[in-house]
Amino acid sequence: MIPLLLTVLLAGDGPRIVALETPAGARQPQVGVSRTTRHVEGTRFDATVVDVYVVCGTKDAVHVSVSRDGGESFEPARKIGDVGALALGLRRGPRIALAGEALVVTAIAGAKGGGQDEDVLAWHSTDRGASWTYDGRVNEVAAAAREGLHALAGGPKGELFCAWIDVSKEGPRICGASSSSDSLGRWSETRVVFGEPDGICPCCHPSAAFDAKGRLFVMWRGHDGGSRDMVVATSDDLGATFTKPAKLGEGTWKLEACPMDGGAIVFGGGRLRSVWRRESQIFRAETTGAERPIGEGEQPSLAFAPDGEYDAWLARRGGALLLLRPRASEPIRLDEQASDPVLATGVSVHAPVYAAWESGPVAEPRIVVARVDARR
Repeated sequence: MIPLLLTVLLAGDGPRIVALETPAGARQPQVGVSRTTRHVEGTRFDATVVDVYVVCGTKDAVHVSVSRDGGESFEPARKIGDVGALALGLRRGPRIALAGEALVVTAIAGAKGGGQDEDVLAWHSTDRGASWTYDGRVNEVAAAAREGLHALAGGPKGELFCAWIDVSKEGPRICGASSSSDSLGRWSETRVVFGEPDGICPCCHPSAAFDAKGRLFVMWRGHDGGSRDMVVATSDDLGATFTKPAKLGEGTWKLEACPMDGGAIVFGGGRLRSVWRRESQIFRAETTGAERPIGEGEQPSLAFAPDGEYDAWLARRGGALLLLRPRASEPIRLDEQASDPVLATGVSVHAPVYAAWESGPVAEPRIVVARVDARR
């Protein structure tokens, strides 16, 4: 077992890193952040409380670690569900989102696993992660999600959307389903985000995000005449219909293979923001205009806070983890040996920004978390 509060203080402006107490083999962390005002029992006062939730997976179960003190310490990871064989690695693994004050976790798993029979499964909690309810399968057609790649996003009014690479037909499709804080445990029928298999890079994970008005965005890596570029589709009706996907950035990546690197999106500062890889470069981009290179590497993630955009990426898998803060000209190094980083913050504009990643040898990593915003 990893010690509950193994910390590393980086020199200068570096953040404090906390290693979580997780079962052996835990991988693929994702983060949910809740910033709320709660009454202090026994007083007449209210206090701001920041809860941080880290979901991860082992080969046959989903686990959640909870911090009640803004990420200073974490409870030991607790198992919320046995799943048979969980899809893990290369941006697979569980996802977490907030629906109002409820928490929702999704994961792709099957009895056999290995790309044979996997479904998107869901759980929810209405008591800040103290207990969890299993909601069953999200996708309508059994084994439709056996590629193992999906995304989960929460909206400003409790909306939820889960997107996955669907292989229930010949060739891949981008499909999804919606739910909300008013219908926890119930998901809509499967909806087709994009159904042309020749236009989808099948081994890169999709991403999803809501804006402040509840408009939904889904991003994936396209496949157009040998080009593997990022595209985004938009929905104004919670995923019932989507626009034709629009390409992000002005350049293109000609590649006769799948890079297994799907990027990330968030909505912040009045516009959709994305970060993704093309060849050996990491780029920032918005829905229109030229992309901006920010460094060399792979597996990027991003979050948006009042002071601007935070970006994290790997120099290479199993190598250095880099963080670029707003207004910084150069990134800082968070770790020298990392995989699959993720950045996250809460819906509240004053919520902190957190990073989580696999630290150490690729074959035997530990899950670590750090608060990385400059306001800490």
